[in-house]
Amino acid sequence: MEDILEKLGLPSLVSKFRRERIVPSTILSMTDDDIRILGIEAIGDLVRLRVMCREYEYEEGNAAGHGSSNSGPSVVVSKTKHSKTKTEARSTLKSKTKHLNSKTKHPELENEAP
Repeated sequence: MEDILEKLGLPSLVSKFRRERIVPSTILSMTDDDIRILGIEAIGDLVRLRVMCREYEYEEGNAAGHGSSNSGPSVVVSKTKHSKTKTEARSTLKSKTKHLNSKTKHPELENEAP
């Protein structure tokens, strides 16, 4: 943890992290507010701390033989069948509105000539 804090330019927090028994895996379980209590206020520092702790945990897992040497941390992004792009959503909304308008009759307009 000391190396990570020094790389972030936060060596003054080393003793507090030791006192609170904070290790990289602990950081990954903490909320932003929990981390701020430890003295990390800047959002950029908070994000970099999490990234470095995640990398540390990944490297430790590989060193212990718990991971494949070929694969790095990965992010899975999936699109559910119900999610649409903004363009698709607008198109659907326009067609539904057009369909509803063609079926809706306005009594006050029925007597007027087209």
